Amino acid sequence: MPGYAVRINGQQNGMVGYDGEVFIPNLLKQNKLEVDLLDHGSCQVGFTYNSNQYSTKKLGPYICH
Repeated sequence: MPGYAVRINGQQNGMVGYDGEVFIPNLLKQNKLEVDLLDHGSCQVGFTYNSNQYSTKKLGPYICH
């Protein structure tokens, strides 16, 4: 849902946008994303990123559990 707060790798913060997308700068090789679902708790998803540091690409979809 748009507007939920996101914590990336325990430090960076962001927001879930429309269509459930999240922009994440400076990805690590191993990443953990946690979404605060307000009254519904939170969910997490982990993923690996292997790419050129200068590329911008769409990853996923990933399902937050």
